[in-house]
Amino acid sequence: MSHLPMDIVEEILFRVPAISLKRLGSTCKRWKSLFKDHRFTDKHFLKAAKQSLVLRFSGYTQATPMVAGAAVAAAAIAGRYGIHSWQAFKARPIVPRMRMFYEGGFQAALTRREAALILGVRERVVAEKVKEAHRRVMVANHPDAGGSHYLAS
Repeated sequence: MSHLPMDIVEEILFRVPAISLKRLGSTCKRWKSLFKDHRFTDKHFLKAAKQSLVLRFSGYTQATPMVAGAAVAAAAIAGRYGIHSWQAFKARPIVPRMRMFYEGGFQAALTRREAALILGVRERVVAEKVKEAHRRVMVANHPDAGGSHYLAS
């Protein structure tokens, strides 16, 4: 087909189904480069015979409704499971989240950095926030709340 003009070759190939074009890509380098060209692929999509997207079961005409029914049933079961999971999630008891405090080896003298880590604040923070963080730590470690007498004093 090398003696035919390229525009006629393209016009013929526009009408070939995409599955066949895939096989023809190994025929020659010219065609392979043509099949990779976006202009060709866009025009081929518009002109080629439309291929059915539905799977065809040759001789199994009863299989399609069964597959569709199984898909609907699976979707219904998944939806039911999702609804039950959501209801269980909404009904769960609200558990207060415990903040993780600094558990590290302490230095001989307390530094500003270490104090900020213990309180859970940044080093350069307003004094009011430091007092609030200190109060939270003291309440969490109070003997009435199961804390230590040593830490609370």
